[in-house]
Amino acid sequence: MFAIDPEANASGDLNVPVVNRDSEAFFQANYLMADLRNRLDELLASLSGKSVYNRVLKLRVPSGGVC
Repeated sequence: MFAIDPEANASGDLNVPVVNRDSEAFFQANYLMADLRNRLDELLASLSGKSVYNRVLKLRVPSGGVC
C-alpha cells in the first residue's frame, strides 16, 4: 500500500518520489493486473460505442473500503 499527495505531485514538489512524478518511471515500476486491464478494455470499448458492458462498477480498496 502507498499514498500519494496529489497536491504535492501537481505542484512539482521534488520531495515526491520520481516514480510518482514521471509516467515512464511509474510504468516501468508497475504493471496492470489482468482484472484492471479487463476493466480498462471494457471502459474503452464502452466509450467508443462498441460494447454493451455494465458501466456501473464498485471498486474495492485493500483496506476494505469502497471508492
